[in-house]
Amino acid sequence: MDPDSDGGPTPTEQKSKKRKLPDTRKGNAVDYKIFTKTNYTRQFPENHSVDCVVYVESQESEKIGNKNPITLTKLFTENVKGIAGVHRVNAYKVGIMFRKPAPANNFLTMTHFLGKHKLKAFVPAPQLKLLES
Repeated sequence: MDPDSDGGPTPTEQKSKKRKLPDTRKGNAVDYKIFTKTNYTRQFPENHSVDCVVYVESQESEKIGNKNPITLTKLFTENVKGIAGVHRVNAYKVGIMFRKPAPANNFLTMTHFLGKHKLKAFVPAPQLKLLES
């Protein structure tokens, strides 16, 4: 008996087999491609009554969300009409809030401004699905 034990039987080590999960990383890129329409952007319906949020990302994987918020707000409000606010979503994404859908849809089609600053503007699909229900 071990001098450090309390007198009880020593537990035996149980050998358990770990299940190996199948590797799902390989093959999915080829098996499942995302369906996209060329030159299509989601837009807000004209009868939308709640604030419209358009998300903006950099095309060059630049951390646009980490830039100075005053600089970002000034950049967007000087060049785009109808902006109610600019907020940081994460390091790579910024949300721009519009009060009405017309200026939001107009901003989505401003290819000159977005191309000049190398930005990509979009409306996520779940945000529009909430509007339809």
